[in-house]
Amino acid sequence: NLTNIHIYFIPPNLTSHLQPCDAGLIATWKSHYQCDTISLVIAKYKDSPLMSTKEVYCLPLLDAMKMADLS
Repeated sequence: NLTNIHIYFIPPNLTSHLQPCDAGLIATWKSHYQCDTISLVIAKYKDSPLMSTKEVYCLPLLDAMKMADLS
């Protein structure tokens, strides 16, 4: 018997039309995250050049979460 709750179903991708600034913020954050990732990959490769590509790009989840937070 909750009378103050309203549920609205909105079409998918409507957020980008209602809040276009979000797209810019997400793109900026993604750019920073990718830059940090590439910097980490380059540092790993410089430390051990014989490492395989898969190993170089392997990133523990906790490290990825920390990088995302800093981005």
